[in-house]
Amino acid sequence: MNYEAFDRDGKPITNGNLPDGGRIRVTAMLMDAAPSPLQAMHRPGFVQLSDEHAEARETALADRDRRLSEAWKQPAPIQAPPAAKIAPTTPAAGADAGHAARIHRLENAWRS
Repeated sequence: MNYEAFDRDGKPITNGNLPDGGRIRVTAMLMDAAPSPLQAMHRPGFVQLSDEHAEARETALADRDRRLSEAWKQPAPIQAPPAAKIAPTTPAAGADAGHAARIHRLENAWRS
């Protein structure tokens, strides 16, 4: 591996001892390559679909539109008959007192 060592002031070091604040520069060869088809898909912009994919997209969109436009034709969910509905209940006689006791207990919990 080829490298160059420099001291804090940028002067080359030849003895191999790197002082505090020194730097090392390593040479590296980088090469550009032609992008693969997968790398081309990650570029910003629009992707051109193949004919097969475009047809599949159009079919999926047409199926979705048909399903949404015919959804109202489905029967409504079964509703419970009015007699089966539960009538609202009135609170028990001691409910207000119990609620007040709970509020008092929560407000004074920090003291115990």
